[in-house]
Amino acid sequence: WPPHTMVTKEEDRSFADAVASMSQDLFDSLPSKGKPNEKEWTVLATIFTVKMNDKQEWKPSQIIALGTGNRCLNKSQLSEDGDLINDSHAEVIARRSFLKWIYHQIQSDGIKSSEFFEKNDEGKWRIKSGIRFGMYSSHSPCGDANVFVGGDCEETNSEPEPKKRKKSESELAESLKDVPYCDLPENRNKPGIVRRKPGRGETTLSVSCSDKIAMWNALGVQGAILTLFIEPMFFSYIVVGEYFNSEALTRSLSERIQDIKLPSPFGKRELEIMQSTKLFSRGKGEKSKIGKSVSSGAAIGWNISKFYEVTGSSTGRKIGLISKDFGVLKHTPLLSKLRFFSLALECTEETKREELEKGEEKKELTYIQLKERAQDYRSAKQIFLFNSPFDHWTRLDEVQYLSFPPANFKGGAKPQSGSSKKEENSQ
Repeated sequence: WPPHTMVTKEEDRSFADAVASMSQDLFDSLPSKGKPNEKEWTVLATIFTVKMNDKQEWKPSQIIALGTGNRCLNKSQLSEDGDLINDSHAEVIARRSFLKWIYHQIQSDGIKSSEFFEKNDEGKWRIKSGIRFGMYSSHSPCGDANVFVGGDCEETNSEPEPKKRKKSESELAESLKDVPYCDLPENRNKPGIVRRKPGRGETTLSVSCSDKIAMWNALGVQGAILTLFIEPMFFSYIVVGEYFNSEALTRSLSERIQDIKLPSPFGKRELEIMQSTKLFSRGKGEKSKIGKSVSSGAAIGWNISKFYEVTGSSTGRKIGLISKDFGVLKHTPLLSKLRFFSLALECTEETKREELEKGEEKKELTYIQLKERAQDYRSAKQIFLFNSPFDHWTRLDEVQYLSFPPANFKGGAKPQSGSSKKEENSQ
């Protein structure tokens, strides 16, 4: 990586506002489907490139991927077949849209002539030295980055609980016996801990965006499977709009991982965190100025490879489906685990990576077995999750939720619970 030169506050603001303008202009250019109406708001996130100009200055270049949304599935809604999007917060949708772009680059051979990637000595792809990547979010990431005085700690997809009688000490102790660490009353406003995203009256298994971004800063944004094809990729910049708090963001995204020792090529990277003064007109803060508003129930995913998809952020499915479409492969979201599983296997045909050719036949592989092939990543992640505060990370049961095969939907629809009524954006 080239030397990471620090910039002045004025340069910071100019850089951040340029990224915000690029992101919001792109959002405005997209079709209206999935966008908030006048009484709704959403979060916008993008992943952008930064290049060095002739003056040896790093400047924002272009938007590669975009996501909107601010809801996730409850535990009871999770699918064992990988066909739903569990977490539809904007930062997660933007990241998955970014990963889909990388898969497209590999699969289409575009990566061979890419302005962004080059081969290393081991035959894997890596980012070229004159390129950096960053993430923009119109709102400070949910979770620890929002734990500060005046922070936006209350999540929009949670609903107020009905008033209940006061419990006795013994009843309270019993009720808290199996409560996750982050949900204990004494930890509600405790800084630094791993937090879950609240559901609509029910618990979720999705950890906060603050925690996920911190993990990406330690293990790379690419996840496990893509390390079979590329070197770990790290963000160099985080740009935030509303509810920006430098101390909370630095603690949450950087300081919490600085003492975790990971084997190379993993480990904490230098991260510049910047504030944009150009606020998102469809965001929570801006909408609150004109009256009461609610969070949008849709999520938009987009990338520069002409990918565009709108899903219900409370259902994890494409908008507009009816019950007979549930479980049919062509109707599953393109950002779902199942679709990414297929992309990885298709990329095998192009790259002939040894890790994907040995052992079980592809048709017999399960999703978790493919993830396990990325041994270096898996080992580093285990170390990461062993260290405080990430040892309280809420994990999916891999046997139950990650053991699906790629051909799970062959033969058409598979019965699933759900209404036959069309799913509207307001869900």
